[in-house]
Amino acid sequence: MSLLPYAPNAAEGGDPAPAAGACCKPRTEYYVDTGKGESPSRFRLRRASRAAASGILLRGANRARRTSWGKAMDGYRFTTDLFRIEPGEDEDINPRMYGRQFAQWLNAQLERRGYPVEPVIEEDWGRCLMCAREPFALWVGCGNEVDYDTARPGDPPPPAERVVWQCFAMAEIPWWKRWFTDVDAAPALERLNAVLHEILSAEPRIRLLSDDEA
Repeated sequence: MSLLPYAPNAAEGGDPAPAAGACCKPRTEYYVDTGKGESPSRFRLRRASRAAASGILLRGANRARRTSWGKAMDGYRFTTDLFRIEPGEDEDINPRMYGRQFAQWLNAQLERRGYPVEPVIEEDWGRCLMCAREPFALWVGCGNEVDYDTARPGDPPPPAERVVWQCFAMAEIPWWKRWFTDVDAAPALERLNAVLHEILSAEPRIRLLSDDEA
């Protein structure tokens, strides 16, 4: 199984060709070649850029947004040698998306601070740590910045210390609760965001990155 570039046609929902002289580049997409002859359009993966962690959510969790209101904090980016990339762990999510050990470590850190975190939930954009479901869903998304722009099919995972990890706090309120109850998720969301900063800042082997750092 390998990751190959793919240019969808208009019938498959691809972007139209840019006009002459346009400053933007065509969007790059990828598909998983399983070697079984499936149509590439069935395995398209959107190009993951060096966006904020909440950007992953916007691309990867649109299904939840159809039934609930969600607000994500900007999140945090960092490098560390704490976590190893386990063989084949991206097969459970999407190619070159890692963070199993990161999610397990963060899960334990949140539990120590009083959050009754559920077992790690694997999503197509990364991993979700559900901290509460009532009166609204309060959770942390975590993963890594993928390297689809530079990686070639068959490349091994990057050295863990070169991976840029990221996490963010998120709150989701079902539409019916927004209509019929007065639920304010902001205080709990801000507290969870502050706890994330505390956790990351307290670990000497973690180096937080600014927005303009690669």
